[in-house]
Amino acid sequence: MKTQLQNSDFDSGSSYKLHRLVQQLDHYADEMLKDEYELTLSQFMVLMTIGCLPEPSQREVAIRLKLTPAAVSRQVDSLQDLRLVSRRQKPENRREHQLHLTAKGQVKTLAARKLLSSRFNSFAERHLGRTEQQVFLKSLDKLLLAIEKSLAKEKAKG
Repeated sequence: MKTQLQNSDFDSGSSYKLHRLVQQLDHYADEMLKDEYELTLSQFMVLMTIGCLPEPSQREVAIRLKLTPAAVSRQVDSLQDLRLVSRRQKPENRREHQLHLTAKGQVKTLAARKLLSSRFNSFAERHLGRTEQQVFLKSLDKLLLAIEKSLAKEKAKG
């Protein structure tokens, strides 16, 4: 009878492998963005979220990225210092700010997005055949949908 978790048991599990893959991809993306655009992955995610939502508040960005408002505020401060983001007070609530990408922010966000997409696609093409890539993407879509549905059910329960 086993009393301790064996390393091989842990290392061979799909949840561990998925977590490890995400960790490695995040690290790889962070390094690429720092080298090419002097941005962190976290800053890039904030830029992408601001670019995808119509005039979001910091609170809306925090909710979307599942970060604390304070963490988003720090990121927005640094992005504003880099002149990639601007803040404007909401007319109906002076305590809330609308976030916008500046022209420089739009250009940098698009370029960074293209870089990541190109590098990750190239990596996948070098290591997986076309059919393997298609199966992998379909599997990821299926898992993401299942997780989102499961989380929505949990949230609805209270």
